[in-house]
Amino acid sequence: KLNAKGEIDNKGVEADVNLSSYKFDNVLLEDIKAKLFYADNVISTSDLSFNVFGGGISSNNCKLIFADKENILNGSCKIEKVDVKRAFKDLGNFSQTVITDKNLEGRLSATATLNLHFDKGFNFLSDISSFNINYSIAKGRLRDFDLMKKLSLFVKEDALKDVKFDNITSSLQLNNSTINFEPIAVRSNVLDFEFFGKHGLDNNIDYQFAINLLENAEKN
Repeated sequence: KLNAKGEIDNKGVEADVNLSSYKFDNVLLEDIKAKLFYADNVISTSDLSFNVFGGGISSNNCKLIFADKENILNGSCKIEKVDVKRAFKDLGNFSQTVITDKNLEGRLSATATLNLHFDKGFNFLSDISSFNINYSIAKGRLRDFDLMKKLSLFVKEDALKDVKFDNITSSLQLNNSTINFEPIAVRSNVLDFEFFGKHGLDNNIDYQFAINLLENAEKN
């Protein structure tokens, strides 16, 4: 159900929009509310919010630009308590296979600055897109994540098949089709470690682990 009211003048179209739900591919947006302004092939918003992936996203500064050869989404947003497993699944695991919805659980909250480019069919153009995200993941879980086997020198491999942690906080950036992970300090039921590295969207990865052996010896 769509409700909209607004004004049209020689400057453009301004409207308050309420939409109960909208679905594209496997992604369902619900309770969509927005104050929109359209002019010169640009949709901008001063107040946008919707529910998705079991959480919420809001923005007071976002623009969708319909250019000649591409569409551009830029601005900033706030993400609250999104179900990571559901997001990965509904988004097709971001077209990569290294870490998927079968491996990761938790609730994601974040602030993000985006400059995302799409072709005219809204296919993502990762080579010219960028973002910066400061995030936290609560009640996290890594299950059957192959890269954790690198830590089997310090903990039995069976224990590394299900790693649980209360909360992690860090940041990541996308540039030139590569996601750069700032160090993530993980305090888990199995092992305390830091994780950082790069993840190319072509599945070319460079992940590294850092472990304080003394701390873990005291813990265990």
